[in-house]
Amino acid sequence: MANIPGNGARKPVPILSVLRPKTAERFRRKLAREGECLVFTGTKNARGYGFVDVMICGARYPILTHRLAWALHHGSDPDPGLLILHRCNNPRCCNPEHLYQGTHQDNYDDSVRAGSVNHPGMLGVRGTDHPRSHPRAVRERALQMLRDDVKAGKGLNYLDVERRTGITRQTLRRWRAESAADQ
Repeated sequence: MANIPGNGARKPVPILSVLRPKTAERFRRKLAREGECLVFTGTKNARGYGFVDVMICGARYPILTHRLAWALHHGSDPDPGLLILHRCNNPRCCNPEHLYQGTHQDNYDDSVRAGSVNHPGMLGVRGTDHPRSHPRAVRERALQMLRDDVKAGKGLNYLDVERRTGITRQTLRRWRAESAADQ
């Protein structure tokens, strides 16, 4: 499904109902074989996903080409609550054999397996081992790590503490500012 742009609300619209035959044919002409992938050679967005524009309510609206390929191959729109994921981890790929429907969690798990996520360290951590289970203790331990780095002459090494704890630099900076304000 695509979404109709409007007054702040996004209303789901079936891809196949707004797709014109000429658009589908232009899409097919822009596919090229790269190994086992069938990649879209046309316009792509900042994240590397191909897209084609369709007209909805007099406005151009982009449809991601892997979603379009899935819809054309299966003859029905993807489930609106699911993503279309790539088995090949190639965002330009439109090979229906490489595409499948999945949840956001499936997408995250795939990115961890592919090594493309920055902080996979907390995946599968549950119970008292998870940092959010004891936020004060985790916060104090992370702040102590920062203080220890300063004492060791490393300066404020947020990146090192982020890598060791999985807590983002932004969160570490905020905690440090809050603890300084409390004193």
